[in-house]
Formats: sequence, structure tokens, C-alpha cells
Amino acid sequence: MTRTHRWLKAAALAAAAFLATSCYYDPYYSGGGGYDGGYSGGGGGLNATFVYTSDDRWLYDPAVYCYYDRYRRCYYDPYLYGYYPVGYCPRPIYGAYHPGGWRPGGNYCPPPSGYRDRYLPNYQNRIDQLKASNYAWAQKVRERNDATADAWRNQRARAASNYQASREAQKDRNQQMRETQAQRQQKLREQQQQWNNRARQPQATPTPQQANPRQPQQRRAPGGYNQPVSSGVDRQTRAEAQQAQREQAAQQRAQQQEARQAAGGGGGGNWKQKREERRAAREE
Repeated sequence: MTRTHRWLKAAALAAAAFLATSCYYDPYYSGGGGYDGGYSGGGGGLNATFVYTSDDRWLYDPAVYCYYDRYRRCYYDPYLYGYYPVGYCPRPIYGAYHPGGWRPGGNYCPPPSGYRDRYLPNYQNRIDQLKASNYAWAQKVRERNDATADAWRNQRARAASNYQASREAQKDRNQQMRETQAQRQQKLREQQQQWNNRARQPQATPTPQQANPRQPQQRRAPGGYNQPVSSGVDRQTRAEAQQAQREQAAQQRAQQQEARQAAGGGGGGNWKQKREERRAAREE
């Protein structure tokens, strides 16, 4: 083994020993997390809004470099690995690294890593605890502690709590909208099924009058009778009626002729008798 190799191995062992003796391991600083050296701009400003994460439980607050747990409704420190009390907002800081590689202006931050379910002791001395955790960048961190920051912290804590309530209300509204939409779709499906059932039902054959309302039901037959055109029995009945009508008319004409002859005083009959007498005389 060369002297160079022995030196590199010794340096690696020394670094490992240093990390082992440290209270915390900084996964963000070595990974090139976003650094916010100023206080008024970027992620450290008081106007910074909450940032979404891939976990619905967590929001990231870049003004205080902490996460907000929606379930517990309290802040979680990703460097001290613990919770602040409910309703407490840490003081804004600057000169630190943002976790998960988040940089000012981004709208997404990874959820916290190395999570620990515990509450922080002596949580009000955050800067001292960061420095005691052997973070290299913690020596440059500054904390804003004035009346403006205190008023902002109280407002921020209420906003974080209300954010969860507004999110739950929005979730309820979305669920109600989905249920209403499902009811509308079900109603449309039922109406479509009713239409399909009516379409499959057999339809009665329309009569000629129903098919063409303007067409008359009866056809005028010869002789002035309005008889429907139907079967042969109907035609025979109609022919017999017409024959009876003709016979009755002939009988009426004969009776009228006899009546006229009788009304003429028997002149017609005497003329015939005289003609017969003259014919008999000539023959004699």
C-alpha cells in the first residue's frame, strides 16, 4: 500500500469518526440543498407561502425552514428532528440551507427525511441547538427577533391551522361535487334505459285511417250506397239489395202506369175493344 493510499484511508476514517460523534447528520448540506443567505428575498422572506410536498401530510414553510404537519397541526424541524408545540411558529431565520434541495421560487419540496416522532426540548433556543448539532452552516444562521416577526409568527400559526381547515372544507366540496355528478350520470343512464326499453317494445300495425288520416274510410259504391269495400260476402249482400231495389222500382212503375190508365176514364180500354170489333166485322 502506497503512502497516498494510506493517507486517503486515514482521512476517510477520520471523517467517519467525526460524523459518528456528531449528534446529527446533515443530509441536506452535503446534498447541495438550496441556500438562502439573505433574509428579505426568496425562501426566507415573510411573504413566502407554503410549499406542497409529495406527501399530503406535509407542507414546507420556507420562511422558517420547517415543515408543517397537517395531521398534528404543528411545525416539525427537519434539522432538529422534532415537533414544536401546537400553535407555535418558529422564528424566521436566514443563512441556512433549505431541505430536500428546494430553492426559492420552487413550488414543490420533498417531505422530511429521517423523521422522528418526538417533541423538541428547549425549543425556543433553536439557533443554539442547531450550532450544537455540528452543522457547518449553522454558524452563519441568524434569527429575526423583533415585533414585526413576532406578529408575523402569530399570523402564520393561524394561517397554517386555517389552511388545514380550508383544505378539509375543499375536500368536502369536492366529494359533494363527485356525488352530485354520480347522481346525474345515474339518472341519465336510467333515462337511456327507459328509452331503449320503449324502442324494443313491438309496435301495433297502424290502420289505413291511422297511416293516412286524410283518406276516407268508405268508398262510394254505384247506386248511391256508401258501403265499405271489404269481403265477397259484403259484395253479395250489396248486389241483392240493389236487385231488390230494381224490382221495387219496376213494381212502382207498373203501379203508376195502371194508375194513369185508370185515371184516363177507361179510354184506352174502349179503344182496344172497338179495334177488335172492327177487325171481327171485316173478317165477316
